[in-house]
Amino acid sequence: MIQPVTMYGVVCDNCGERWIDENNGYAGFTDEISMGNVINDDDTWHSVYRENKHYCPKCFHIDDDDNLVIHPKL
Repeated sequence: MIQPVTMYGVVCDNCGERWIDENNGYAGFTDEISMGNVINDDDTWHSVYRENKHYCPKCFHIDDDDNLVIHPKL
């Protein structure tokens, strides 16, 4: 039987790009905790957990003083 399943994924809060595991091709998990752990381990995306914000590699950089700089929306 095929049934719908709720999945959790991450979307960039700046440009709306969806996170995809480039090595395995998946983009979501069946629980929020697993998705959070994976995005936390992905060193290409940046997460600001106290604000529940996530940024893809195109939308941020860390400046010389270790500050997060969000790029203007394209």
